[in-house]
Amino acid sequence: MKLGVITSWPPEISGLSYYSKQLYETLASLTSRVKIIVYAHIPNKSMKENIPYIRKGNLEVKYIWTNKTPLYPFKLLKAIVKDNIQLVHVQHEYWLYGRGLKALLLPILLVFLRFTGKTTIITLHGLLVLTQLSKDFKKFHRFNISLHVLRMFSIIYVRALSLLSNTIVVHLNIMRKILEQQYGVKAEKIRVIPHGILDMESAFNSDCSNSKEIVFTTFGSLRPDKGIKSILRALNKLANIYSNVKLIIAGQYDPLMSPEAAGYLDMICNTIKKYGLEKHVVLKLNLPYREVYYIYRKSYAIILNYLDSSVVAASGPLALAIAFNKPVIASKIPRFLEYKDCI
Repeated sequence: MKLGVITSWPPEISGLSYYSKQLYETLASLTSRVKIIVYAHIPNKSMKENIPYIRKGNLEVKYIWTNKTPLYPFKLLKAIVKDNIQLVHVQHEYWLYGRGLKALLLPILLVFLRFTGKTTIITLHGLLVLTQLSKDFKKFHRFNISLHVLRMFSIIYVRALSLLSNTIVVHLNIMRKILEQQYGVKAEKIRVIPHGILDMESAFNSDCSNSKEIVFTTFGSLRPDKGIKSILRALNKLANIYSNVKLIIAGQYDPLMSPEAAGYLDMICNTIKKYGLEKHVVLKLNLPYREVYYIYRKSYAIILNYLDSSVVAASGPLALAIAFNKPVIASKIPRFLEYKDCI
């Protein structure tokens, strides 16, 4: 059987790209009966001509599409038909397939796949909670439409994804409930498959007893909804008591991908200076995941002070903390509550 995958992939720096890499490399290692071809998003224009061709056994990666052009559904369809793919797995994150009207391009691709008789599975990594949408949410994400239109567009979009695919996969039970109760997706169309936890104890020594510093880490895309300003206020009080406390702020900062993040890094730097925390805070941005693993390994605890309850999604940073058996300080929002018995 041939499995075609539409997703982002390293060297693109994102949680989805590394999640996909771990998932499909593991799947390829478990069976030789499935040929996996990954149709990867081209990270950026400067890399377009220099992206390496990747082939490892029954896993092949082709960088062939970008959401910068409306022609990407046709490029993907052409490649899928040419490679005689039987099963297509679409990894879905908001903005991966374009913003605004560009988001409609993905359902167009699904229509083509249905006409060509392909079996299609979509994994939804994030989902809008319709009952939590507010004017603040609309302002933060720069939507120039009313909340009513935003809700209706979201319902139509998700229902289209459901109708045009054979199965919808989510990582959390609460996401299943939201799909059923708020979006009207039929229960038999949905499968809950947990995000997965890496086995890090066999790959790393997690003993940090020789460290003289108490290291806290917050990890994820740097945007105002990650609550880093509040973490810095708390760190200021803690640093007045413990001189050896340190905070590592690690993650992706890319205003081109997330316009709502514009200026947030400056705010973080100004807050660090305001409290005189230069000796207590380290910024580590746009790191490959191998370096993120080392940061987690030496951390005393992981802080995930996410503020936005209008989007529910499985948390990669939380899953990584569990993999390293680290204490977690997390805000009380749906994306974390389902894991409370694992922490």
